[in-house]
Amino acid sequence: MTAARARDALSDPVEITARAWHHALNAAPPTDHRNDSFGESFKTTSGTIYVRINERHVRFTGDATTPHHTCIRHALSTPARTRSNEGPQR
Repeated sequence: MTAARARDALSDPVEITARAWHHALNAAPPTDHRNDSFGESFKTTSGTIYVRINERHVRFTGDATTPHHTCIRHALSTPARTRSNEGPQR
């Protein structure tokens, strides 16, 4: 999958709390957990992608093959929606 197609397959990011982000990270073994100087990302088997950039935590749905750098770029370039219920996505 090309980077452009991977970005097209991503839903809009939703802001979540740091607590919800860590809960998702520790709830089940993440897939493709990456951490570099640009941010941290991981994916779940349900197709949810979680991204942390400094103190900003977001989640969105996408393809399991979406590269880490594309996830970071998507989180930075798309204004995130706020969610009233900030618990982990089910």
